Amino acid sequence: MDKWRVVVEDNCPAPLGLAVDEALIDFVSRGAPPTLHLYTFKPAVIVGRFQDVHSEVDVEECRSLGIDINRRTTGGGAIFMSEGCLGLAFVAPLSLLNVGGEPDAIFATFGNILARGLRDLGLPASYRPKNDIEVGGRKIAGIGSDLEHESILLFHASTLVDFDADLMLRLLKLPSIKIADKAIASFKDRITTVRKECGPVPMEAVRQAIIAAFSERFGVKFSRERLTNAELKVIQHLAESKYGKDEWVYLVQAPKRTGQAAFKTPAGLIRVSVATVKGTISSLLVHGDFFASEQDVFALEAALKWKPLIKKSIQAALEAVNSPLLARIGTEQLAEAIYSAGMNSEEVHSRRKCRT
Repeated sequence: MDKWRVVVEDNCPAPLGLAVDEALIDFVSRGAPPTLHLYTFKPAVIVGRFQDVHSEVDVEECRSLGIDINRRTTGGGAIFMSEGCLGLAFVAPLSLLNVGGEPDAIFATFGNILARGLRDLGLPASYRPKNDIEVGGRKIAGIGSDLEHESILLFHASTLVDFDADLMLRLLKLPSIKIADKAIASFKDRITTVRKECGPVPMEAVRQAIIAAFSERFGVKFSRERLTNAELKVIQHLAESKYGKDEWVYLVQAPKRTGQAAFKTPAGLIRVSVATVKGTISSLLVHGDFFASEQDVFALEAALKWKPLIKKSIQAALEAVNSPLLARIGTEQLAEAIYSAGMNSEEVHSRRKCRT
């Protein structure tokens, strides 16, 4: 039976923990064994790869409470990580896993692994597409994966062992559109935790259950190990040069003078921010809690730049793009959202005022 490794960390600063997850991709590609990273963070808000911090997070509230803000490489929505939230990253060559490379297949495989681990703790957990683990219809864990690497998988998950929902609601700007199709009065009613369901379960017990589920699914043993000194040196540099910089944390920002629109799709919540000049789209940002590759998102944005703010032109430009993301969210819906956002831009409003 093969041996893979587990790296465990507690109370980890967000830049360092995120750097570990990214660096593992390079380490594994160079011959390190598949690695399961299980950790808790010092309190931090972590946004998804394609989210605009100011659209998703109450930045001033975070600053006043001394809570860090950072960005992960995987898609999905903003989360509040703390000592009661178990973070998970799993990195391995896709060739060893026999799960395929499609997002839906990856999510289903690993969502069911995580659900199995939680069931072994006594929770009736199940995977709910696209990226939730639920107990009794309430979210107890979220999952995601990095879609930038064809041969190496980075799978992410966060499991609510214990959680301060009131603090989360102070820190995150949670759009009501995300639960508009659910008969739930509030976001607090949408989540649950391991300890709420099972009592005072130790964090180590949750870790062990998850490790056992991974071991059973892939037929391997896991050895708990420390990162090597050489790996730690690379990780520290990445933490300082990337995750410790505002350029990365605020990488996605809605252009100035934009109009905005949002709609919910099977791929996640899609936001579009559009600026216009003389009736043409001068800049476009597609952002939100979806999962996609950077190339896919950039292709959509580039296809619309300097196109007329006319529905037929927008839809024709989108139809010319070969985009897996577009196939999942729908051309007509995105075209309508882009047009609506453009009509709400500052430049269009200014022209309307001049006419009146």
